[in-house]
Amino acid sequence: YLEYINTLGREHEPGTFNHYVSMNTQLLGILLRRVTGETLTTYMTRKLWHPMGMQEKGLWTLDGEGDELAMGGLAASARDYAKLGLVYLRGGLREELRILPEGWAEESVTPNEPHLMPGEHSGSSNTSGYMYQWWTPRNWDGDFLARGIWGQNIYIHPRNDVVIVKLAADQKNFDKRFKLAYIDYLQTLAQSLAEE
Repeated sequence: YLEYINTLGREHEPGTFNHYVSMNTQLLGILLRRVTGETLTTYMTRKLWHPMGMQEKGLWTLDGEGDELAMGGLAASARDYAKLGLVYLRGGLREELRILPEGWAEESVTPNEPHLMPGEHSGSSNTSGYMYQWWTPRNWDGDFLARGIWGQNIYIHPRNDVVIVKLAADQKNFDKRFKLAYIDYLQTLAQSLAEE
């Protein structure tokens, strides 16, 4: 992948336009392996999987050279994905154990530049906002989600203390209208769960 990535050009100056490209996530995985000297599996198991108390094995899809596909190859149980959602809901904590550095959970889900903000604008190819691998709905309510290519989601609505996980693959996710309608549905569902 690195050889392929090195053939790519760029259409916009960095930090000026939001256009999600899976290959950028793959590059982050390559960088993590080089910096840590560990595979993604080894690093994630040590830093996240065991500390979060995951119950099942997470499985990475591997490429032809045996490297993990950081761009979308992690399979886990709904319960374990929900645990990840709960760690973010609790600001990086699993009960009293700090999993993520102080402030990281909030920073990583809060767009901080105009081109990363949700809504229709010329600085993004997407109406959802984006920050550090997390999406924010177009009608942002402090909520955020991780999205898989086939419509899998970990949706978190902090104000209403809600985490929703969907694992089922849906080909309709490639239709922008359906994708946005589903995110709107998750948001409406979470908002309806507010304590009165």
